[in-house]
Amino acid sequence: MSSQRWALLQTPFWESLRPLLRMDDDSYYFGKEFVEPGDYKLIQETGYLNPSGFGTSPGRLLMLFSIFPLCIFARATLVHNPRALWADVLLVSGPLTAALATPALFEVILVGLIFLCGIGIFTGDLRKPSLPFAPMSPKRPSVIRFLAEYRSLMMSCTCLIIFAVDYQVFPWAFSKTDTFGYSLMDLGVGCVIFSSAVVSRHSSAPFKPRRVQRDSLMKRILMLPLQPLIALYHAWPIVLLGVLRFLSTTTLGYYVPTSEYGVHWNFFLTIAAVQIFASLIPQRLPTNLLLALALLITGLHQYLLTSPLSNLEEFVFYAERLDFVSANKEGIFGVPGFIAIHLFGVVSGRLLFALNYSKNKVGDIFLMVAYGVLFFGTYYGYTFMTDQMGLLPSRRLVNMPFVLATTFGNLYVKGVVALIDCLIPANREIPLFMQGYQNSMLVMFLVGNAVTGVTNYLQQALLVRSTIPLPLRIITN
Repeated sequence: MSSQRWALLQTPFWESLRPLLRMDDDSYYFGKEFVEPGDYKLIQETGYLNPSGFGTSPGRLLMLFSIFPLCIFARATLVHNPRALWADVLLVSGPLTAALATPALFEVILVGLIFLCGIGIFTGDLRKPSLPFAPMSPKRPSVIRFLAEYRSLMMSCTCLIIFAVDYQVFPWAFSKTDTFGYSLMDLGVGCVIFSSAVVSRHSSAPFKPRRVQRDSLMKRILMLPLQPLIALYHAWPIVLLGVLRFLSTTTLGYYVPTSEYGVHWNFFLTIAAVQIFASLIPQRLPTNLLLALALLITGLHQYLLTSPLSNLEEFVFYAERLDFVSANKEGIFGVPGFIAIHLFGVVSGRLLFALNYSKNKVGDIFLMVAYGVLFFGTYYGYTFMTDQMGLLPSRRLVNMPFVLATTFGNLYVKGVVALIDCLIPANREIPLFMQGYQNSMLVMFLVGNAVTGVTNYLQQALLVRSTIPLPLRIITN
């Protein structure tokens, strides 16, 4: 992406919408931060979307993802005390916040982290952690440890983004795309599904002792038609959260872009739909069949999107919202894509759990090769579809290029985190900051959404002046 293109994408949308605010220069820059609700809703409808398509270049996204493992390494090499919260703020959340809020300083932040990692390598004592560590795995604790670090960083970044996107300081190029393309927020939606699938029951079930099956074959056959109802029963907390979110936003008049999931649908209902489908799959289904199922689902979904017979893509983009299905077309018809992302996450999780339980070096090498094949396979599959077939990724469609791009991005982050983790002693304890996210992922996600909702309800966040740094906003709000 050219520098002019990147600079254009950073131009704040509120500058072009200033006539709608009916402000002069002095009141706009120094005084007034509140407009009539009707005008503010118009600003929201324009401001939360990124119609420019590819808001973020692939190289820049990969560089941004590289900050995650560098933060982990700098934290581990410079400060050995896992309970030092000041180190978590200064070396983990601080660089992430600065990189997301100030793209102009992104390269400076990246170079600074590399410099700090170099200082830690040459001056730090990596062999003597200050506090004892209780192994998370009897054989190879580092495998589970880097999964916890990967998931906690993904969730912390997600919570930060959903809060920061409502402020002018957040780069417009990182916001969700309107039709085709991808940005940081687009991939973040899939990252939540993927990171949850990595440690799901389907990922770890093949490595647990098999329970004795006491039910007769006839009883199991008779129970098959009831499996969807049983799955819905187990997913009722997420369904309830989705319903409560819709009722609360509707009652309070809270603005929710309909182009994300629809009028009544939301991300919690998508998570519930993915969980219901996943519960219908046998937990011990072979990994190669899971991979084939993921490819089959996303391939069939892509065919229905682009086939002249179904023309589902045009329906999602342009159909009027007349009934429940058309009103929630993005959410309903995006579920197959998220199911495929979930299955890809299960496949990668099984490879990592198998590496944890492997008992010989040959098995380790085979599993690492399999992970590499999955990594490069998704990359070349994505590039082939975009370069040769002319298919572009789309968050609203959750089409096959988007599924492959999300899978590749998550595999890249996990791979780099694992590589960095190999340089750190296996008896190092996970920092307290990451333990909090790892032990309560759903709770942290709910808290992040709740804080964002309350803040936006109490103030018109898009009109808050950008002169106050984002970290101060997070603390004061």
